Amino acid sequence: MKNNDIRFNDPMTRREFLKKTVLGLACAGLFAGGMRPQSLFAALEGVSAVQKGNMFYRTLGKTGLSVSEISFNGGRLSDIAVLAYAMDHGVNFIDTAPQYADSEQLISKILKYRKNELIVATKWEVSELFTEQELIASVEQSLKNLNVDTIDIIQTWSAMRATQVNHEPVFTAFEKLKKDGKVRFLGITTHRNEVEVAKSVIENGKYDTLMIGYNITNHEQVDPLIKEAGEKGIGVIAQYVTDYKARIPGEFRGTSRGAAQWALSNPNICSAVMDMFNVQEVDELVRVPAILRK
Repeated sequence: MKNNDIRFNDPMTRREFLKKTVLGLACAGLFAGGMRPQSLFAALEGVSAVQKGNMFYRTLGKTGLSVSEISFNGGRLSDIAVLAYAMDHGVNFIDTAPQYADSEQLISKILKYRKNELIVATKWEVSELFTEQELIASVEQSLKNLNVDTIDIIQTWSAMRATQVNHEPVFTAFEKLKKDGKVRFLGITTHRNEVEVAKSVIENGKYDTLMIGYNITNHEQVDPLIKEAGEKGIGVIAQYVTDYKARIPGEFRGTSRGAAQWALSNPNICSAVMDMFNVQEVDELVRVPAILRK
C-alpha cells in the first residue's frame, strides 16, 4: 500500500494512533468529553461566515455558493422528513449520487416544494474509458431523478487516480452541459489515494470544488493540500469525517459532533458532510457551528 493511500478501515493500535497524529491526545479529550482545546480553533477566528439562526454558512470557494457548515449525506437518506427537519434547522447543502439507491428520487420530493432552499451536489462515475456522451447521459438521468432543470454541482465520484482527475471527456461534457444550463459547477470527490488526487486537482485548475476524506487519522497528509486548494479558490468539503471510528481504539472514538467540530475548525473546510439518520442526530449536529464559536 502506498504511504499516501489512507484506508479508513485499517485498524490502529492506541500507540499507533497517538504517534500518527500530534492532535491525538487533544482530540481524545475533545471527542470523549466535549472539551475543545482553544489552540485547535484559534484559526477559525479569521473565517468569514454568515449566521442565520444557529447555523453558520461559509462561501464554497469560487462558486460563490453559501453553504451550511453542516451538510447532509444523501447516501444515508431514507426518510425525507429527516432532510426536511435538517433544512428547517439551517442545513442547505446535500451530497448525493445516482449510485446511492433512490437518494436522488427522494431528494426530488423535497425539491418539488423547497427548490430554492437546497444546494444539490450529485455525481458521475468516471473511469479512463468513459466517453463524453456517457457522462452527459449520466447527468441527464440525474436531472430526471431529481426532477430539476439544473444541477448545482456535478462531481466525479470517488476518484483514486490522477488520470481520472485529468480525463478530458469530463471537461468537454461539463462545458456542454453548463452551456445548456444543466449544471453550474464542476467538482470531484476522493477518499482513497486522496493525496495524489488532491495534488492533481490543484494542478489541473479546472475544478470548482473538492470533497475529500478528512479526519484525525489522515489530516497530516492532506492539511497542506486543503490549504493550497482553498487558496486557489477551490471549495473544499470534508467527508468521511467520522470514519476514524473504525480505525482507532475505543476510548478515542467519541461523538460525531466532536468529529464535525474538529473538521470545521480548519478554516479551509467549507462544510462537513454528515450522516443524519434521525432528528436526534440532526439536533446534535446542527449545534456544532454555534459551539465552535463559544
